[in-house]
Amino acid sequence: MSNTQEKKILSQFLTNIKFLMNSSNDDGFEALEGIINFMKKESLFHEIINKLEETEYSEEILYKGRDYNKYKLPSNSDQRNSFIWSLINDWVTNHKNEEYFNLGDLYGGKTTKIDDHVINFHDLVLRPFFEGIYTDLDLEISKTGKQETNINISNTSGPVTVQSNTTSSTINVASDINSNILELIKEINLSNYKEKNKLISLLKILSENSEERLKDKGFLELLMDKWNPYLSLIESSQHAISFGKLIAPFLTHL
Repeated sequence: MSNTQEKKILSQFLTNIKFLMNSSNDDGFEALEGIINFMKKESLFHEIINKLEETEYSEEILYKGRDYNKYKLPSNSDQRNSFIWSLINDWVTNHKNEEYFNLGDLYGGKTTKIDDHVINFHDLVLRPFFEGIYTDLDLEISKTGKQETNINISNTSGPVTVQSNTTSSTINVASDINSNILELIKEINLSNYKEKNKLISLLKILSENSEERLKDKGFLELLMDKWNPYLSLIESSQHAISFGKLIAPFLTHL
C-alpha cells in the first residue's frame, strides 16, 4: 500500500473518530460499530488489532468488575487498550438491543441526562483509545514517507529516477527523539494536562522535521513553554526522561 493510500485511510479513520465523539445515545451504537468494522476491513489496522487481541477478557471481567461507576481499566497501557477493544467488540456483538448509554452508564455521575453519560464515557475512555491508535499510525506513516526520497538524475537519454529508502546518518540524535515521541504522546493523551493538545501538536511538528526544528530557537522556546507544566503533573515517566535527555543538548543556547 502506498504512503498516499495509507494517509487517505487514516484521514477517514479520523473522520470516523470525530463522528463517534459527536454521537449521542441515539446514534452512538452505529458510530461505534462503524469504526470497529472500518478498522477490521482495512489492512492498515490489522497489526494493531492482532496486538489488541493478544489478551482476551471474559464478560465477567469486562462488566462485573466495574468499580462503582467506572470500569476497572488495567493500569498498563497495552492491557488497557486490549480491555477497551474487548469491551467495545463485545458490546456491538452482544448488546445490540440495549440502549447505547448503558455502555457508559454512570460515567456522567448522578445526572438523569443519559447523553451526559455518553459524552463522558467517550471523553474518558474511547477518545484516548482511538486517538492513540491514530497518533501511532500517523507517526509511523510520516516516518515511512520521509524514507522514500526521489532523486532526478539528468543524462543524455532523459531523466532517471532513483529511489532511496535510507535517511542521512547525520541525524541519529533526531531519529532517537522521533522513536521516543510516539510513546510520549500516548502518555500525554492519558494525562489530565489541560494543554495536552497543544503539546502533542508541537511534538508532532518536531517529529516531522527533527533536524531543522532542533535548530529553531523560537520553536524550542515554545515547546519548553508547554512541556514544563506537563512535567509537574507526572511522578516518573521513562519516556519523558529519555526525551528530556535527548533534547537537553539543544536547549543550551536558549
